[in-house]
Amino acid sequence: MQVMGHLEPAFRWIDVADEVAFLPADLDSRRQPLHAQAFLAGYVAHSGDYQACRLLKLYEAHRSLVRAKVTALTARAAVAGTSGGTTALHQQYDDYLDCARSALSPKRPILVLMHGLSGSGKSWIAERLAPVLSAVHRGKPVDLLASQSVGPPPPRLCGHPIEQIVQ
Repeated sequence: MQVMGHLEPAFRWIDVADEVAFLPADLDSRRQPLHAQAFLAGYVAHSGDYQACRLLKLYEAHRSLVRAKVTALTARAAVAGTSGGTTALHQQYDDYLDCARSALSPKRPILVLMHGLSGSGKSWIAERLAPVLSAVHRGKPVDLLASQSVGPPPPRLCGHPIEQIVQ
């Protein structure tokens, strides 16, 4: 949708998340999940686009299915041309399908909060724990993130009397 000659801003974010999903999908299909996680962690840390995490698995599944279709068409052409070598293509096809299934399988969300004295190793352990959990490491304390307007906006007040007590 065009708005005064420019793409709708929300569509620009969708396009970026869709493109970002290409590499993790390929890495996951090649059984390199730690490399995929390292790329995603680097992208999210550099861009601050934590909202993309909501869509990345869906886009990874889509990209894997597209790759699977291309691989199947390539294998079919190879069989028709009797060039052989279709066993590797069939394995690659299966790997892409497995990647799509994995991306779409329900995951139980997990939130790990770290706290402690300055210099006690919170960031050190969080940086090492995130890849093992296939998680995103925020890297900064939540109170600093809130002051930098990263993440969702604060909840709007509805005028209920309890809000005066809470404030």
